[in-house]
Amino acid sequence: MDPRVCVSVTEATMVHFSSTGLSAAVQSCPSKPTKDTNVGQTDGVPLYFSRSPSKCIDMLVGIVDRGHDAGNRSIKVAFAGRKRAGRWLLRLLPRKFRAQRAAPNLYHVLGRRAYEVDFPYRERLSDSTANPSTARELEVPSLEEARTFVAYVTPREEAIIADCLDHLPWSALAWSIHRGLRDIVESYAQPYLAAYREPLARTLAKAISEH
Repeated sequence: MDPRVCVSVTEATMVHFSSTGLSAAVQSCPSKPTKDTNVGQTDGVPLYFSRSPSKCIDMLVGIVDRGHDAGNRSIKVAFAGRKRAGRWLLRLLPRKFRAQRAAPNLYHVLGRRAYEVDFPYRERLSDSTANPSTARELEVPSLEEARTFVAYVTPREEAIIADCLDHLPWSALAWSIHRGLRDIVESYAQPYLAAYREPLARTLAKAISEH
């Protein structure tokens, strides 16, 4: 095993990580964990190879890496968890992910920089506040069973969500996705998925029959 690795996890364990459990497991270790995969005994080939679960960690804490800006600054967005039923306005706070509770601590102890991550804060709207006229309305699951909350997304935040859909993390390892991230991207993408479902199905069927 690489001597720089501080924790080795199995694929079965990865899918069951909670922020508290993983944070406690690596509390004193700032380096990057990897997963060793047994590929069998083969001449000239190592018995194990390592794969980094970094994308699994991003999905677990609700972070999307959008690449770099013109100044080569990393652009990452972290999504908040579910809220209570009501009306909420999404408002981007640059580099404010560290103001959250558990997830930034987990991100930090894994050797990441929580202070570099942008955060779409959800601001609760009072009953006397009018609906934002230029904002898109998303219906999102709430903390209360069988109830939803309304998230208003202004054009700037909508563009960020759309870009996040193009940069969603992925990994061949087993993973769990942060439900706040899942709720927002599913609610935003659902109308587009419904509109293009049939053409996409036809394209896939044609590709399968031809290849």
